[in-house]
Amino acid sequence: MFSLSYWPASVICCGGNGTWNTGFIVLDYSGVFRAPFGLRANYSFGSQGNFGGPGWAGFNASGNDAIWSVDVFWQRSMENSTIRAFVGYGSMEYNSIFTGSVQTEILRATGFRLGGEVSITTAGPLAFVASVAWYPSMGVAFRNDGGGGFTTGGPATGVDWQALAVWRQQGGNWGFSAGYRGASFSCTNATVGCPSGQGMNWSGFIVGATFTR
Repeated sequence: MFSLSYWPASVICCGGNGTWNTGFIVLDYSGVFRAPFGLRANYSFGSQGNFGGPGWAGFNASGNDAIWSVDVFWQRSMENSTIRAFVGYGSMEYNSIFTGSVQTEILRATGFRLGGEVSITTAGPLAFVASVAWYPSMGVAFRNDGGGGFTTGGPATGVDWQALAVWRQQGGNWGFSAGYRGASFSCTNATVGCPSGQGMNWSGFIVGATFTR
């Protein structure tokens, strides 16, 4: 199954030091390659805007955020539901360019993840899907043009979840989805660019279209 979605997320960075909005375009592919195992890949990318917070308001010219993951899943289908358990790897980051100093700042967290997904179908064209992925230990990397290359640290913990209602064309291949998604990570040890207990949070409603071969 392929899906293309729009996710206008509200973003909180670094304990409220920065806030902004990111309009993500989300590409997602999911397919069984050898039953009951399958592969899922998700890439979310968008531009930042509407900056706030003492560290960003009035200083920021542009930027983007990116969240991606690749998972291998095990799937079991029943009469009115499908469950999946998965393991994979993923990343979350912001990349901001500040005016005045023309300085680029990047904060990135990457690591292995595990989670599950449940899909429940109805007698009609509607289905409901909920999923959650947990990152138990993420490596953190921070770069500031004024400080040279990446400074690495960590660990951090993270989560990426969503809940969707999906309308599927009966007898056809197309569908539409609407719901809510959240993704975040929090540094458990202080590192450059990410004090302990702080990190990133993205959240907001998400809408999209799906195509099933």
